[in-house]
Amino acid sequence: MKIKTFLILVSVALLWTACSDSTPAKEIKKTKNEKSPEELGVDDGTGGEYEDYMAIIDASDSLLIGSSMYYAKNPDLSNETYQVYLLLDDSSNILRIEERYTKGNVGSLLTNFHYFRDGERIASKEIYNEGEGESEMFYERVTYYEGQTPIASKKRGHRFEEYLENELFQMISPIGCSFEKAQRAIAQEGEFQTNFLDVLRIGGLIYIEVGEGDPYGFSTTLLVQQVTPVIQDLISNRDKHVGKKVKVDFREMPDGQGFTFQALLGIEIVEE
Repeated sequence: MKIKTFLILVSVALLWTACSDSTPAKEIKKTKNEKSPEELGVDDGTGGEYEDYMAIIDASDSLLIGSSMYYAKNPDLSNETYQVYLLLDDSSNILRIEERYTKGNVGSLLTNFHYFRDGERIASKEIYNEGEGESEMFYERVTYYEGQTPIASKKRGHRFEEYLENELFQMISPIGCSFEKAQRAIAQEGEFQTNFLDVLRIGGLIYIEVGEGDPYGFSTTLLVQQVTPVIQDLISNRDKHVGKKVKVDFREMPDGQGFTFQALLGIEIVEE
């Protein structure tokens, strides 16, 4: 799916906020890694022009921000969580997709970054871990693309994530990183679809829980801002509506204590 088409399809699910007022405009010189796997070694500067472009996007405070909802699995079964953030220019062109996730019973927050120019992905950066306990290692892997094809990758690792930046990259055989999961999260499809699951009352507040409906799958909760007729119907006739597909309008908002919550701005039952 083309990234511009993807944006048009899912823009209703996004929360936009302005950060400042300049956008990356640096040209990218696409270079190929012509070495064989046997010749790969310490990073020789391949991808330098890509890195400049990535750094401009990462440092910019002028871009719009969009997000998916925050999804989590049953904490009694898994600590897996997932959320997507987007950076966009003032024409709503996606410049970066960021995936934030935890996996299994390991609580480390891991990330994938995907960088775009003119609707095409030109680079990805992954921060991931392998192993547990004393054997856990963190890795950073950067890949450059031409079209949909990875053309060069480099990787570095360390026992502690905060020390990754002190390590040298080693060139490795090209390995691509998919962003299809991020597309599903933004579009609320697949494992991130929004079916009505429950009404929760916590501390005098009302939350609506939506998700795929699989006990082992992802779900998310949203804080009700106003009890509308639809929400009252969901509260009064919970059992009748459990499992029905719903369309939600939400906003991620600060709670005044340094955290955020998902405010439910609107919800409607999708009649199929």
